Amino acid sequence: MASLKRVQTALKRYRASVLKAACEGRLVPTEAELARKENRSYETGEQLLRRILKQRRERWNGKGKYKEPRVPQALPDKLPDGWAWASWDQVAFSQNGRPFKSAEYQSSGFKLLRPGNLHMRGKVI
Repeated sequence: MASLKRVQTALKRYRASVLKAACEGRLVPTEAELARKENRSYETGEQLLRRILKQRRERWNGKGKYKEPRVPQALPDKLPDGWAWASWDQVAFSQNGRPFKSAEYQSSGFKLLRPGNLHMRGKVI
């Protein structure tokens, strides 16, 4: 019984280590690392975010004036090369939690997340 407890504790630590490594960009090479290795340029997270927000503004045809998405608040500065912090509002599209039926999203291969897909420590966030 004691060995099972040790294994469970070790497994919890292992899961936490893997999650931490994933969030720090250490599980697979980052796009920045691959681009340097291949001697090519790449689109950083900040550049991608600016492009997404610009396209969203340009394509806005909803009711009323376009509302800028919230910007993330007080996050640590240290991120892997080419990564950027973004809020849910900046990168996600929502339709009351339902996937869009727009042909653009169906044909483009974009994956749409719903708030129900996001979990933190077993709780939906």
